[in-house]
Amino acid sequence: MRFPARRTQRGQTLVGMMVGVMISLITIAGMLVLYKTMIEVTGQASSDSLRDGQVASALLAAQMDVHEAGYGIALADVTPGLPEDPIDPERLTVIAEQAIAVSADDKRVVTWRSAVDGAAPSCTRLQIESTNDRAVRLLRRGPVACGSTASVGPDDWPAGTVLLANAGPWQQRDGSAVADAAAGSYLDMPADAGTSGFRVDTTALCTLPYAQQSADIQIRSPRLVLEKDGRELFSVCLSNIVATRIDTTPSAGGAAAGGSP
Repeated sequence: MRFPARRTQRGQTLVGMMVGVMISLITIAGMLVLYKTMIEVTGQASSDSLRDGQVASALLAAQMDVHEAGYGIALADVTPGLPEDPIDPERLTVIAEQAIAVSADDKRVVTWRSAVDGAAPSCTRLQIESTNDRAVRLLRRGPVACGSTASVGPDDWPAGTVLLANAGPWQQRDGSAVADAAAGSYLDMPADAGTSGFRVDTTALCTLPYAQQSADIQIRSPRLVLEKDGRELFSVCLSNIVATRIDTTPSAGGAAAGGSP
């Protein structure tokens, strides 16, 4: 017995195959775009991490060096009674001459003085060099024997150790320059910028850690700040330098007394 074929049964049509192929191509294209984007993002993140790591390690090395400022230096006790605020101007002059000072001609240069292990006092310099094409170098120069922070001539400094160097603008993977807000490029600053460079902060003083403070005397120290366009990049508490020494015993009534390390 034969059954007649149902007229509604049909095979694969050319139009159906073309629609299926088109959907497959669109899906594959989307996956390729996603894969390309993931590769670019991963590569850019790796490049950014490498750049950020270089800058962070250079600034960390600089901070560790600056901690030596004033070590082993007996600052003259120029005023017997130092007010807590503001710091006596004569005291600030002594600190600048004997301990740490930012160059008056170039705020990218800071020089500090220390005497390690009983040796004669020496000066060390931290210097940022940047050019019009946004090339940047961060140098540590010294130590050099010195009588004050300003006693070493420009030609007496050694070549120095390069902590960070970049021959041009920091670049993205596509070759475009990194924005100023990104890591690294913020060290690109002129010598005379009003809100960029190093400064010794004597307004927001820092104190020694609790375990190192005397119960009767509170010592306050200045900070070295590096900033770009008013944005603080890092600050270092200059714990070897006494800006104010406050007698906190009840009998002293909170009176301030001058002193030096």
